[in-house]
Amino acid sequence: MPSAAVKAVSSPKPGWSCEICEKVAIFSVDVVCLVVSFFLGSNYRELAPLANAPQRISVWLTYGTGSHLLGYLCSAVVLLYWFWEHGHYSRRLPFWDGQRQVLRLFLAAATLEGAFLILLSEARFERIEFIASWVWALVLLSLGRIAIKMFLSGIGMWKRPTIIVGTGSNAVRAYAALSNERLMGYPIVAFALVEGQEYSDSVIETEQGSLPVIRLDRSSGDTLSRYGRPNFVVAPDSLSDLEKVVQSLSSYGSLTVIPPLGGLPLYGMEISHFFSHDLILMRVRNNLNRIGMQLVKRFFDLAFSILFLLFFWWIFVYFVLRIRATGGPAIFGHKRVGRHGKEFTCYKFRTMVTNAEVVLKDILAKDPEAAAEWARDFKMKDDPRIISIGRLLRRTSLDELPQIWNVLLGDMSLVGPRPIVAAELERYGQYVDYYLEAKPGITGIWQVSGRNNTTYSERVAQDVWYVRNWSLWYDLVVLLKTVAAVFRREGAY
Repeated sequence: MPSAAVKAVSSPKPGWSCEICEKVAIFSVDVVCLVVSFFLGSNYRELAPLANAPQRISVWLTYGTGSHLLGYLCSAVVLLYWFWEHGHYSRRLPFWDGQRQVLRLFLAAATLEGAFLILLSEARFERIEFIASWVWALVLLSLGRIAIKMFLSGIGMWKRPTIIVGTGSNAVRAYAALSNERLMGYPIVAFALVEGQEYSDSVIETEQGSLPVIRLDRSSGDTLSRYGRPNFVVAPDSLSDLEKVVQSLSSYGSLTVIPPLGGLPLYGMEISHFFSHDLILMRVRNNLNRIGMQLVKRFFDLAFSILFLLFFWWIFVYFVLRIRATGGPAIFGHKRVGRHGKEFTCYKFRTMVTNAEVVLKDILAKDPEAAAEWARDFKMKDDPRIISIGRLLRRTSLDELPQIWNVLLGDMSLVGPRPIVAAELERYGQYVDYYLEAKPGITGIWQVSGRNNTTYSERVAQDVWYVRNWSLWYDLVVLLKTVAAVFRREGAY
């Protein structure tokens, strides 16, 4: 029989109307953004003569803005339907996963209108208006969704109090992931245990303070009532516990499950099941081992690097002149370990004095604290060897720009694991094969996740995750985050 706690959570509550309001609000913002984007991207003044007098449909279709309006309108309606079918108004997705879906659906909708315009051979195909409208739509819709969710959160409508069922390492990782995805609207209010589970303390310490550990049993109804209609996230430490926990909570309604699958390539994983058998079939793949994906990544690296050099060559000239003024060469080369263990010369702007190695040995011999910091991180936060312009280069990470030449040579990639020296390979332990499987990157997850504020083990975990879950989309995400990290200068020294 269902416990009192079950009845307290699963019974209907008056919050359903708020959920409808949230869906309507997000849908309305999408509609407004699509309409505004058409007018921003199009020569809308040409619509005036079409609206002043009745026109045959053939006249509209042969008129540039008229044909674009009809094609855009039809494609926008299809796009909104696709958003509805993919759960954009009913499910809460992690931000970058949602953005990936938005981009794919936008490209499909824009292709649909493009095909419509091309089929009208006599129409004046205004390419600039067509491209501008869809670019504006992608930008405004993305920003609009962020704004409406922040607004709804501010008035208390978007947030769903969330209880994580579990107290082990997987539950802590689930807490960290959900806390970083604030736009999902799942604030963690407590951890929970089911019958048969034990935990030695009544609270769990997190970065945001202490959270209570509650027990889900017949006596927990009053406790759960304080949270309204909590969302339950099941995050056990082992698959053997998963069945027991889900069975205990089956009467609570919909559950979100975060299984302990660390160590598997998660991106692109396909899951299916067998009829009448309690078995899950998971198909995993390592994208970096696929020849086609390697060619795609290489083409992306070359195209982006060449475009960057064409537009920003003057930045290189400026820093070369500033560094040369301090005496010595502007470019510094150092041996790093690349793919399959092959060593290569990794280029950087020189940020230190020319006799840096001699000075380093002297510092490590005389300063025990500096020696300990160097042994731990292979870096020093207050490094006396750095020249004046070098501090700016390091804080903005612009000292790594010459590595674009390494990308053109094929030794590095735009995005990848942090390039390391041979002495650091042993720090990767059992995960060293993952590092050797990929080309090092100018930027990567480490560079956009606090850089030197992270521990070495966290850096290794980030590099391993990247190799396991590589995709071109994640490369784009890291590049976008790198731009923001350059301006924040967080953890760079």
